[in-house]
Amino acid sequence: IVLLLGAIALGLLVREIAARAAPPRVGNAIPDFTLESTEGERFSLAAQKGKPVVVVFVASWCEVCREEMPLMGETCRAHRVHNVVFLGVDVYEDRATARKFRDEFQIPFPLLVDADGAVTTRFRVNGTPTTFFIDRAGILRDVVVNGNEVEIIGKVDEYEGSLEIVAQRARILR
Repeated sequence: IVLLLGAIALGLLVREIAARAAPPRVGNAIPDFTLESTEGERFSLAAQKGKPVVVVFVASWCEVCREEMPLMGETCRAHRVHNVVFLGVDVYEDRATARKFRDEFQIPFPLLVDADGAVTTRFRVNGTPTTFFIDRAGILRDVVVNGNEVEIIGKVDEYEGSLEIVAQRARILR
């Protein structure tokens, strides 16, 4: 009986560890992470539950990221009134490099630093920019790699649910 209980406990422990290390999958709860921002503030993804969240993995050396940042900033500002949370994750760069990138583009949302790439690896980010769309319940709804601006805006609007913002965005992009 002791061996059987030990085997069951070990099996449950292995399943729990595997669940924590599993990459995010569309339709499932998003795994939590905690990173520090360029300002030294700690941010937890789990703390954002109850709000739609957009997490974009970027790097200062990524040309597509550099092109996308002004739009991401604009989209973030437009959706603030709807409590959409934007978080940037700067991959494989130190805090000073990430801060310089944030300042250069006046990024209006927290830019978190994943210098060792642990979160980037866990989320299986294979290219930047990669954008994760998470609903209010903490469920991953979509992932866009190297998305164009119309696609990104459309996804934010879809998961936030504001038709007024969609109309505004369509006018701006013309």
